[in-house]
Amino acid sequence: MYEFKPFPNMVSILCPCCQKEAQFCFVVIVPIHKKEDISYFQKRKDFRYERFISRGVVWHAAVYFPGLIHTEPTSIQDLPQGYCPQKLAHPRYLKEHQDYPWGTLTCSHCVLSKKHKLHWPQDAYYHITYKGDRLWAFDRQMFLSIHQLIASTQRSKIENANYFLRFIPKQFLAAKARSTICSRIEKRLKH
Repeated sequence: MYEFKPFPNMVSILCPCCQKEAQFCFVVIVPIHKKEDISYFQKRKDFRYERFISRGVVWHAAVYFPGLIHTEPTSIQDLPQGYCPQKLAHPRYLKEHQDYPWGTLTCSHCVLSKKHKLHWPQDAYYHITYKGDRLWAFDRQMFLSIHQLIASTQRSKIENANYFLRFIPKQFLAAKARSTICSRIEKRLKH
């Protein structure tokens, strides 16, 4: 298994209901500053109240599940004073709370939308196995880039253009594995 950081906020996963491609979006964690605001977040379906401990200090947080009810966090109009809907939007990549694997699963095929605990890379939609090892991608575009790299004999230009390709384990880049891996990737892309 290999790792790639920073992890994006949204990844393609296998829908547990229809087995097609679904999207997973990580939660946004916002500190709660006033105890009287806790009840608001406990009552909301698109939030979960959590207590965290960091360096021995207990802190309260509102855990927002993007897209569960509101398509855009800016559409939440009734937040308690001092909370801004814009703070519920993700940066491009997930940098904080990477060890908190919860988020929202949405499938456009079977219209499933629910809270989901991510098990990465087991949940990855774009993946293949080769000799017992798993090669995965965050999304279709990343999988296409991996395919392009493995199929190429001129890899240095491709690796320089896509930083994440430097993390692909060597067993997937071996010349003797090229045709098998490329055909498996192509089959998954057609699925």
